[in-house]
Amino acid sequence: MQIVISHKHVKSVDEQDRLVEQRLFALADRLQIDEARVEFERRWDGAPPYRVGIHIVTPGLDVTAEGEDQTLHAAALKSLRQLDDKVRRRKTRRSDRAKTNLQAPSLGRQGARR
Repeated sequence: MQIVISHKHVKSVDEQDRLVEQRLFALADRLQIDEARVEFERRWDGAPPYRVGIHIVTPGLDVTAEGEDQTLHAAALKSLRQLDDKVRRRKTRRSDRAKTNLQAPSLGRQGARR
């Protein structure tokens, strides 16, 4: 897994970078991650001022998450929570789809005739 972290108008903080890296490595147990791009941003004209965007490249559909808040740490936590929720929903959807494929097929129109 390759992790690319960029900072726009905000200083790199080792604590934030480590937090994101640890959570991404934890997600790697549930999802194959080829590349992860993380962007920490400070917006001067917007409210809330901090934004953290995460883009994960996987086989199939990519997963993205974005968090905005008054502090950089809170924005990072929001984006990580959203990312975790999306990965969890993706996994449950996949297992639900497998369960429905195991059910007996419906009789359709022929079964409705008398």
